[in-house]
Amino acid sequence: MPTSADLKIQYGFPPSHEDDSELTELREALADGLDTTPRVERAAAPDAKDGGLTIGIAIAGLALKAIKLGLDLVKQWADARPKYTVKIAVGDATVEGRNLDEATVTRVLNQQSGPVRVLIQKRS
Repeated sequence: MPTSADLKIQYGFPPSHEDDSELTELREALADGLDTTPRVERAAAPDAKDGGLTIGIAIAGLALKAIKLGLDLVKQWADARPKYTVKIAVGDATVEGRNLDEATVTRVLNQQSGPVRVLIQKRS
C-alpha cells in the first residue's frame, strides 16, 4: 500500500479565461486546505489542433490522507460548478467524480500506485 502520491489536476480541454479563473479558485482552495503551494503546469491541450495550451495543478508527495482531502476539495469545487465533470485516475483504476465517496477513494488509492490524476471536463 503506497504511503504518498502526487496529485495532478488538469483540464481535458483548452480553457477559456473563465475556466482559468475557476481553476485558480480550486488551486487556492487546495493551498488553504492542504497547507501547501500547488504548482501550475502548462501542457498541450488534449485534442487541440491549434497547439493550444491547457493549465493544471500539481502537488508532489502528498500523504494519502492529504490526497483524500484534496479529492474532497476537488469534488466540492466540481459540485458547485455543474458545467464540469471530474474523473479520477490512479494507475489503471478510474472513478467518475459523482462516485467519489470516501470508501471508493480509499479502495482505489490502496490498490494502485503512481500519481493521482484528476481530469476536469466540460459537460456536453
